[in-house]
Amino acid sequence: MKNTITIGYSALISALLLAFGPRASATVLSYDAFSAYTAANLSGQAYKGTGYASGGSWSGGTCTVSSSGGLAYTSGQTLPVAGGKVSYSNSGDCTANLDITAGGTFGLAGLTSSSKIGGAAGTLYYSFLYQKNATISNQWGGLELYNGGTEILGIPTRSANPNTFSWFGRSNGDLKNNLGTGSTFTQDGNVHLFVVKIVFNGSGSDQVTIWMDPNLNNAENSQNSSTTYYATTSGDFRFDNFHIRGSYAYYCDEPRFATTFSEAVGGLLPLTATWNNASGGSWATAANWTPTTVLNLATTTGDFSSLNLSGNTTVTLDGSYNSGPLALGKPSMASPGPVPTLTPTTTASLTALSL
Repeated sequence: MKNTITIGYSALISALLLAFGPRASATVLSYDAFSAYTAANLSGQAYKGTGYASGGSWSGGTCTVSSSGGLAYTSGQTLPVAGGKVSYSNSGDCTANLDITAGGTFGLAGLTSSSKIGGAAGTLYYSFLYQKNATISNQWGGLELYNGGTEILGIPTRSANPNTFSWFGRSNGDLKNNLGTGSTFTQDGNVHLFVVKIVFNGSGSDQVTIWMDPNLNNAENSQNSSTTYYATTSGDFRFDNFHIRGSYAYYCDEPRFATTFSEAVGGLLPLTATWNNASGGSWATAANWTPTTVLNLATTTGDFSSLNLSGNTTVTLDGSYNSGPLALGKPSMASPGPVPTLTPTTTASLTALSL
């Protein structure tokens, strides 16, 4: 008897093309670990991170940078960090101009036009670590994107609701769990990771997604949980610099701009997602994978080799998904049954056969 894993044709063909064909380039465009600065006021010091305007320096108010003791974050995996952190204490803006030239990292990623990041259509992610260091009352602050001198997007504290994690700028609102349908989060003294996705259309009608405290074992499309906070908004989010600013004391660390969610969180996310349901089921059900995720990432291997099949098994595709290489086999050569292979069937599906 032939035991099979049947997987829908079109999505699996896409996965195989990603496995054996050219890969899209995932790139970190700008990153600062605050590891090479003098432990003093950051303003006036030449940029030590990457992706900044050539030959430039931090400017503005007083932000004390340390040479060690940076912020740390763990959820599923530990975010790779280095160096120190910035301590902000309500003393003016600390401003960094990004490299918006055609030959800079943002330009080479196709994201710049008219001297603005987002002037051309494309997708950008950025992230940073944050920890409040004071009681908050009717205050505001965080890492903010600017277009020249115009405030575009600030996270995580807006004055209208200062005790909850939120965003402000072109629009404003509170972050909520369960994909934005649940509860807000009252600010505490813990370290939090923020990840932002901006889909630019080149004309200013851009789409923004914000995550707070994502699980680093899960891909972008699998961040719906009671512990990950979320929001979406839209508008003109073109920018060319960012500020560390506010009206209270907090720490900021690890600002990172990238072209993928994975690179925005330090190149993490699982290298392998293993199918764990011998009875089959939906590809889109996170519990069917180990670690808990939904495989939809060209850099992640889909492993179907950990189970001994006792009968034909169907994995149902509920949409289009991406994957890296697909691993087919069995737990060991001593396991019962032969090694599965992939073969297309006449019913427009691809089937892993125990031959």
